[in-house]
Amino acid sequence: MKIKASLSLREGTPKACRRSNRLRALILLTLFLFLLPACLLARDAPITTAGSSTVCPGDAVTIPVTVTGFSLVTAITLRMDFDSTLMTYSGYTNLNPALAGMVINVVNVNPNLTKILVVWTSIVPLSLPDSTKFFDLHFTLQTGSPVLTFNNDAGGGGECEYADETGSAMNDIPTSSFYFNGIVTNNTVPPAGTISGKEEVCQGETGVVYSIPPIANATSYIWTVPPGATIVSGATTNVITVDFSMSASSDTITAAGANICGTGLSSSLPVEVIPLPVPGITGSPSECEGSTEILYFTESGMPVYLWDISTGGTIISGQGTAFIRVAWDAPGSQYVTVTYTTLMGCSALTPTLFPVEVRPLPTPPVITYSNDSLLSDYPDGNQWYLNKAAIPGADSAHHIPLEDGYYTARVTQDGCTSDSSNSIYVLITGIHETETSALSIFPNPSNGIFTLTLSYPHTLTPSLTQWCIGAVVQWCRGAVVPWCLYVYNKLGEQVYKQHDLDLSDDFLITIDLQFLPDGIYTVVLTNHEQSITRKIIKH
Repeated sequence: MKIKASLSLREGTPKACRRSNRLRALILLTLFLFLLPACLLARDAPITTAGSSTVCPGDAVTIPVTVTGFSLVTAITLRMDFDSTLMTYSGYTNLNPALAGMVINVVNVNPNLTKILVVWTSIVPLSLPDSTKFFDLHFTLQTGSPVLTFNNDAGGGGECEYADETGSAMNDIPTSSFYFNGIVTNNTVPPAGTISGKEEVCQGETGVVYSIPPIANATSYIWTVPPGATIVSGATTNVITVDFSMSASSDTITAAGANICGTGLSSSLPVEVIPLPVPGITGSPSECEGSTEILYFTESGMPVYLWDISTGGTIISGQGTAFIRVAWDAPGSQYVTVTYTTLMGCSALTPTLFPVEVRPLPTPPVITYSNDSLLSDYPDGNQWYLNKAAIPGADSAHHIPLEDGYYTARVTQDGCTSDSSNSIYVLITGIHETETSALSIFPNPSNGIFTLTLSYPHTLTPSLTQWCIGAVVQWCRGAVVPWCLYVYNKLGEQVYKQHDLDLSDDFLITIDLQFLPDGIYTVVLTNHEQSITRKIIKH
């Protein structure tokens, strides 16, 4: 082995440094004989390290080659390979003066492989301090992250080798323990990864977080956000917080890493900025005081609703849904408001206000009873009731009652109906039904021809005689007040009348109602101070 190393060193020694072959052989032979016992146990080779560097594409790269454990060495053979498509070799500098005569050659094996060969020999064993630099190698980075590799496997091994003071190869197995490759790290910023964050935001939404995975080599980050959006924190990091103003519009968020080498490829995320909803309200804009179950609607299908109402009303039901039922308790200018949140999580900026005018109820009418008629103090808008049931068609200021019972009235003004009036009980009794007179109608029922008679007894009591001789007799004969006969249908409508009737001692009159439909009718004989009322049936 020593001879092989000697020949190898001889071939690699520069011509200027050669010695006499005879003298060299003699010296090596002497050393071999002197150190023969030491050859039986080879020493470990020094540890050789190629430095590493991080640069940008196109930048110059300096790789120092250093050694540790360099003791009594007489020969060095090193081979370092690199991919010349990734970086190009430009030379070496700072050769250690202690290694005078070292030869550094470059051989291009193929487009992807270039090898640097280092050879040095000395007849005098050399020792160097730890971390001594051999030399600096210079390259230019083209692309990628190439490796300067110590090759101790080509040609069956021994491409990297140290010889000790006897000329014997020193132990350098395993190779990884003795030779440390140089790595050139490309400082280019890689493309940005996927942006994470909301793709749909609401106008005015704040505190929205977007992020990308950390980018290798990036010392800073560059973000862009849609118009009207502002990065409020993290602008140079991989995590940002964004506020979207009310004027923000849909666009794209981008992110890229950057360092002294430049800016890497960016990634993007389309973001839709959704306008805030403006709820609509439909319903009655004008109601009467005391109205209940009044419906107000807004758009359906929203997850969250919030209704409000002025103090003059009450929400009966529906809070949290698309419609509510309202009771209006007080007159005046009132309102209903609503706001909701959409399925996208966007809420109205302000509640929508719907004005409602609540009209006051009219004061209940005051009714009176006089001359067989009921009278309301309202000239119009009346509705009469008998025993709390509305009388069809009875809507004038006065009403002639045809049945016994409790009479009331309500008045409607400006579409609002008052509470009930005072109540008057009316008892239909007609002329004083004493033994002095009687009104008879026959036949009853009939086909429409009815005969009416009014008879007076011939025997009178003194007191009654005196009464009849005076005003009553004249009244009965019609000399003072005329008598009238009216017929009313069940709706209270007048369907027949006769005026200026002469009530003689034996009053008799026939009325023809054949033109009327079958039904129950009311006959009223009155002089507007006294009345007699009877029911008849036409069939």
